[in-house]
Amino acid sequence: MAGRVPFDLEAELRREFQRQLQRQVARALALRRQKKLKKQPAQFPQFQRLPLELRQSIWEAFCPALASKSRLYCFYLMVREYAPEDEYERG
Repeated sequence: MAGRVPFDLEAELRREFQRQLQRQVARALALRRQKKLKKQPAQFPQFQRLPLELRQSIWEAFCPALASKSRLYCFYLMVREYAPEDEYERG
């Protein structure tokens, strides 16, 4: 018995049981996380309460195309008296 290492079967079984239990718990937690991600769509109902500048920067981070310079178009409407007879007289 000089070169033999004593083997503790009970301790080895305990360690193996712990390893299996840890793997099962890790799998169960991973499945739970996946199910939660699938069930819950991304929502943030308080978004409208944020300041406008912060909302704008969030949108720009989400879609960089929104970061381009904004444009302002001005339209002027002119009101003109229109009589259907005018069209026939010209033609």
